[in-house]
Amino acid sequence: MSNLTEFLQAHQSLGYAYTPVMALYIFAVICPLWSAYLLVCAAMSAAPAERFPIVHNLRVLVRVSLDAIYSPVALAVYYYALPYFFDKSSWLTYFFYTNELGDQSILPWPYFIASYIGYVLWYELNKIIFKRLKPSIVFDSEYHWSFSSPSRLFGAAGLPLVFFDFEASIAYLLWTNVFVGVLIATVSYVLSVYHTVKTSHYLLTNR
Repeated sequence: MSNLTEFLQAHQSLGYAYTPVMALYIFAVICPLWSAYLLVCAAMSAAPAERFPIVHNLRVLVRVSLDAIYSPVALAVYYYALPYFFDKSSWLTYFFYTNELGDQSILPWPYFIASYIGYVLWYELNKIIFKRLKPSIVFDSEYHWSFSSPSRLFGAAGLPLVFFDFEASIAYLLWTNVFVGVLIATVSYVLSVYHTVKTSHYLLTNR
């Protein structure tokens, strides 16, 4: 990572443009991660779910699993909320460890398990919420109306943060992408609720 760090440091002369430009650069670097998400989502959307119920169920399972793993909101909540609620508690050691740099790092498996369980509960809660807002809703289809979630493209930046330890300059730019994903997810969800209330025909977004 030293070459990447040197590259980033060499461009700090960009001033205020440094964060957006270098965050976009990091987004391009992690292209294989968000491309994999898009490819799997595209394959699932092309599957003949209307003809075969088992394919429909598989598509929903894969989509929910991917959205859980790539969720920028889940990562932000996990990384910031758990230390707040479990501060000075031995329970925190089940979720984090102190890395060689002396910083707090995420334990991958506890994170992915917690992220998946949390997102499934969120998904089921939204079934209830949206069913009350729109009784005629076909939830699995309308909640996942598009073949992918835009916020997950930026949420892909969270995967390296979970698996690896980075120097501060790289971690900062990865987190910048994660927070862009959080913003997109939050705004999209609010718009989704708003348009569900406003119309009985569709949901604007799947977040």
